[in-house]
Amino acid sequence: MILPAIFRRKKNGCVMTSTDDLRKISDEANALLQEIQEGGIAAIACDLQKAGDQAKKAWSGSNLGYHSTVYYAGLQPVPAHIQFSPEWGLEDRWPVHQPDDRWQEMDFETVYNEILRRAGNPDIDRFTKALVRIRNQFSDLKERALSALIHAQSSSRDAFIQRKIDQIEKLAVSDPKTIEASLILHGAGWSRDSTAITQGYRVAPHQSVTALALSEIVTENGLEALEAAARSGVQHLIRGGSQEGDEQVNFVPPKEVPASDRVVTLDHNSERYQTTLKELDALTREIEVKNDYEDVADKEERIAELSAGRRLLQSTRVRAAAVGAVLGPALMWLAQKFAGNLVGDLANSLWALIRSLIGL
Repeated sequence: MILPAIFRRKKNGCVMTSTDDLRKISDEANALLQEIQEGGIAAIACDLQKAGDQAKKAWSGSNLGYHSTVYYAGLQPVPAHIQFSPEWGLEDRWPVHQPDDRWQEMDFETVYNEILRRAGNPDIDRFTKALVRIRNQFSDLKERALSALIHAQSSSRDAFIQRKIDQIEKLAVSDPKTIEASLILHGAGWSRDSTAITQGYRVAPHQSVTALALSEIVTENGLEALEAAARSGVQHLIRGGSQEGDEQVNFVPPKEVPASDRVVTLDHNSERYQTTLKELDALTREIEVKNDYEDVADKEERIAELSAGRRLLQSTRVRAAAVGAVLGPALMWLAQKFAGNLVGDLANSLWALIRSLIGL
């Protein structure tokens, strides 16, 4: 089969397609995600975030000068009736202001190391080096994905592909220092503490630890979004993309699932079957983490329906009508409710794959 020109390009003397590129990008992003999870990087980030959040409960709440290293004694949570005043700092101005004597200005490194100890003394050097490498690879994958998608629509505009391009362009590649700067609170207002004012704003020790954790979380979330976007791009291009001038995704779900008593034999080793299961798992994960899914009961119902459909597809022989009855209504509803975002795109793509797989 000769592929359309917009899907073909040469690389190292061989014909490469946008689908080949995107599939490889998706696989490489997935491999990095596995490394993050199985290599303990995500676990370290989780421990760092918990320890940082705990230390924050002992903090003054001000990034102004030395205030940034003022914590309650022993890095214990501040009692509800105790407050730190950024206006006065640690200055004793009786009768106007007398700070609680358990507020203590601490050494940055001492606090930082204590937080690491509470996080289990992870190998920060290995953690940061691994993240630098993964962020660099993520940045490279992002540019390659953009290149492949832009090339795929070089001869005609495709609204779906353009949406994937827009999504990928927004993905952040953030290092800890950038995140540290974003955590500094500049809204403390004016202060009578001249010492703190002359020192300017500083990052707090717990914020520095938290920034390490957040850099992993941002990177992992970015890789997940990139992997999903590349994978849905592959499925869209396989289906032939949008027709010229079409502003909608090529697939539009039918109003009802066709009935059939046919029994279909599924080849679990085929690429089509494997892709369908991956797409189903990806959609389930996206729904599980979707915070703006306000109807919790409905969310749980949809997840249960997808899980039931997956169990059906794990059989060697299935009735086409049974698969359609379980997954069809759920996917159509998700495609309509979340039209224009990742969940809707995945639902559309998955339903097209399932119809092709079982012949609906």
